[in-house]
Amino acid sequence: MDTLGGNQQHTREEDKENTEEVVVLEEEDISEGLHACLRSLNGRIFADRTFSTSTMEGVMTAIWGRPEGLRVVDKGKNQFQFFFDKDTDVARVERGSPWLFKNFILHVIRWKEDPMEGQNAISTFSIWVQIWGLSEQFKTIEVGRKLGMKIGSVVDVGLYEVRGKETRIIKANVEMEGDRRLRDSMKITGPNKKLIEVGLRYERLGTFCTYCALLGHDSKHCQQLLDDSASDSVRE
Repeated sequence: MDTLGGNQQHTREEDKENTEEVVVLEEEDISEGLHACLRSLNGRIFADRTFSTSTMEGVMTAIWGRPEGLRVVDKGKNQFQFFFDKDTDVARVERGSPWLFKNFILHVIRWKEDPMEGQNAISTFSIWVQIWGLSEQFKTIEVGRKLGMKIGSVVDVGLYEVRGKETRIIKANVEMEGDRRLRDSMKITGPNKKLIEVGLRYERLGTFCTYCALLGHDSKHCQQLLDDSASDSVRE
């Protein structure tokens, strides 16, 4: 006949056997994989459609000037990891980002070990935005910075000479959310309280929808336009 103490000991032994074993990995176990990841970039395509790693590898090999040992790993939801043989290729490709892949924005950032939650996920990219229609007295760096802040986080602002009716425009380089609706204009008012509408033009933006103002598709493939058409509520 089992005693109470015997039952408790038996239960403890069963619990010990059922406890999941944790395998501890040492630095030398992962050094090769870590070394490879340190020569890699995380990337995201801002597109509604998905692409295979073979397509991605073939196209980007040509665009990036045939870097040695390029290998692409699909991380899901249009997120990829790009591996290179040379650190110089990693730095060069990262410096040139964002890129255009089949006319969709592809932004890459350096892979980081043990990132904070979401640190390797990509939701933003930097882009130059031209600001058109400003009166000459408003064409200042501070005005460009103030307007750029309405689009995203301002990285840089400058005045640029152009051909045409306007000989100078402001351009702002901003870090913008890739899932936000794009603005094509902005209303401002000066000290005289007169309302002015200025135009925004994005450089190397790639495919975007002129109906819903989102990246990743054009108006021919816009689900919102299809839904609005079905309910006879299409916006002009």
